[in-house]
Amino acid sequence: MDEKQTLKRIKKRTITELVAEQLIHLAMQLKGGEKLPSERELMEQLGVGRSSLREALRSLEIMGLVETRTGEGTFVAGDTSGIFRRPLEWGVFNGQKSLDQLLEARRVFELAIVELVTDRITEEELAVLEAIMQEMENYGPGDFEAFLAADLRFHDLIAKATRNDVLYETIHLTRRIISAERTRSFGKPEDYVESSRYHRNVLEALKARDAAAVREAMAAHMQYMTFMFSK
Repeated sequence: MDEKQTLKRIKKRTITELVAEQLIHLAMQLKGGEKLPSERELMEQLGVGRSSLREALRSLEIMGLVETRTGEGTFVAGDTSGIFRRPLEWGVFNGQKSLDQLLEARRVFELAIVELVTDRITEEELAVLEAIMQEMENYGPGDFEAFLAADLRFHDLIAKATRNDVLYETIHLTRRIISAERTRSFGKPEDYVESSRYHRNVLEALKARDAAAVREAMAAHMQYMTFMFSK
């Protein structure tokens, strides 16, 4: 043939990718709620180190296939069908999407829903947000995982208040990936205080039903988070 043929370079697969593939096969053979073997057992069966195993488990958790319970172990998620609805997550882990792009997408989504949320959020939901907010304000160094979980619940509830499942799933997905990528902890007390302050400003604006104030507070919060990721 005269037409020049092009070939793509073969991409080497990492140990983590191979381990993740094995774990997916294992998880799909189990029922929702069933516990995976311990880390030690998995390391022995797969012949890999702890870091590779944990990185693979982390990828599966982000995909929604497994869930880790502190002090109990790793379990197959109740609904494993979610794995087939999350191509974006695979794209991020395969390097097809940058964290910068993901943060930019999150800013767009969070600001786009301001008017809907301000109009539709209920007093009951605002009360729940206040309870979450008080949790966050009481956390300090050493409570990073708990703080991050509360942060996720805070924004999840705001997204749910849109009463739009498509918007909720999109925002929830981007936040799950970003949260999983935030491997550094807040090392200083002021980091927690500053982050809580931005969340508090968003909540108070929502309570006032002031869409312009909510937008301003959320934009400042997103700018702060971008700064934190760039440190």
